[in-house]
Amino acid sequence: MSFKTKIYLLVALTPSVIFIITSISSYLKEKKNFYNLTQNSTYIISLSLSSPMQFESKDGVLDVLTNQASQIEYFSFAVVFDKDGKEFARYPDSAPSLQLPSVPANIKYHTSSYKGYLLALSPIFSSDGSEVLGVLGFAFDLNKINKKIFTSFALNFLVILGLFLVSLIVANFIISSAIKNLEHVKKSVGNLGEGKLEGFEVKGSDEFREISQTLNDVIKKIKDAIAIVSETSKKVFDGSQNLASSSLQISRSVNEVFSNLSSISNAVEEFTAVINEMLGRVQSISKNAEEVFTISSRIKSESVKIAERITDFSRRLKGLIESFRYFEENIEGIKRVADIISDIADQTHLLSLNASIEAARAGEEGKGFQVVASEVKKLAERTSEELKKIDSLANSILSTYNEIKKYMLEVGKNFEEINRSVLDLSSEMAAIQENASRNKDNALSVASAFEEQAKTAGEISRNLQSVVQLAHDLKDLAEKLSELAQEMKKLGEELKTSVSFFKI
Repeated sequence: MSFKTKIYLLVALTPSVIFIITSISSYLKEKKNFYNLTQNSTYIISLSLSSPMQFESKDGVLDVLTNQASQIEYFSFAVVFDKDGKEFARYPDSAPSLQLPSVPANIKYHTSSYKGYLLALSPIFSSDGSEVLGVLGFAFDLNKINKKIFTSFALNFLVILGLFLVSLIVANFIISSAIKNLEHVKKSVGNLGEGKLEGFEVKGSDEFREISQTLNDVIKKIKDAIAIVSETSKKVFDGSQNLASSSLQISRSVNEVFSNLSSISNAVEEFTAVINEMLGRVQSISKNAEEVFTISSRIKSESVKIAERITDFSRRLKGLIESFRYFEENIEGIKRVADIISDIADQTHLLSLNASIEAARAGEEGKGFQVVASEVKKLAERTSEELKKIDSLANSILSTYNEIKKYMLEVGKNFEEINRSVLDLSSEMAAIQENASRNKDNALSVASAFEEQAKTAGEISRNLQSVVQLAHDLKDLAEKLSELAQEMKKLGEELKTSVSFFKI
């Protein structure tokens, strides 16, 4: 059942029910009025009959009936009974005979139908009300009463019916206008259900205009919101695609960085092993050099410190490159010191030859000196051999350094790509402070330098392990970012599909 039909039924049934109830109420009220009239009329006449009945005056009773009963509308006849229940008088003479239902003392006022009449029985009391003198039977023409009641009812019915029809006409006009407005609302809501955000205009100045205005405002707000959501969904979709592409690039870059860092870590481990080996050899040279240079000269000490502190991922990497630059200078310094030691060894070797020649010339007196010269010569030769090994190791270190430097430069480029791809995904590599004190002219300073190099290499290795771990974490983060980008892309597509339902 449509809403329009329900409204019409409601409008029709409500006045109909009211009409029926009002009509029945009017009929019952009219009937009650007539019954009250008969009761009052009978009661008044019974009071008037109190005196003649007390004196048992039939003429007095007839006078009362003649004077008063004839004035009562719809009066038909009246019969008066004495206290014994016998008929005392009647008016008019043609009135039919009546039979009391009980003795007068037991009769109370009541009405009943009697042969087409409405008969009212009322006791007649004495003036002081202490004694029942008789009973008055007062009859009304029931047909006339019913006709009067029906006429009154019909008149009320016609009036109510007229009002009912007028109300139906007015209600039909109002409902038609309301239904028309509701049709507009229904159409707009239907369009809204189909995704068509179209407003509508409703004429009039009643609540429907306010409803339509509110609905139009809601549609406009929905339309504006959908437009914003549509634009946002497009941006989300485009952004998710860019993010997915960037996250993929980041993932590749991080994988490359992780691979390069692994290579650097391996190279640093090899570098540390070479440094430790060189340290052992330099310590051996130092012992020999101390014996040689206690005779000739003191070699100035030089110390080198390399301190690296990686406080942030990107700053550590840049500082690491910077530290390797200083390390290259130290290797060059070591090679220069090794060259100086080599020159000293050559001179020592030459001096040992001269000493051997002079010892040979001295004969027996020079044998002890010749032994010393021979030992010095051996030390010089051993020093030369060790220096050759140092030179070879230094070249190996430089080769390893260049390879590490190459990896570090590649890592630096990769981190630059990461910095361009993701905001704040990388931090600047902390500058690694390096203080190196170099000792020239003695092997002890070289040993100290190599010892510091060994410590620094160990620290670099440990810090690099931390960097590798950070790179591993960054790799996991890049993978999660890629997964998030894919999920965001999927959500963007779903949002775009949902918004496309609405026609703006």
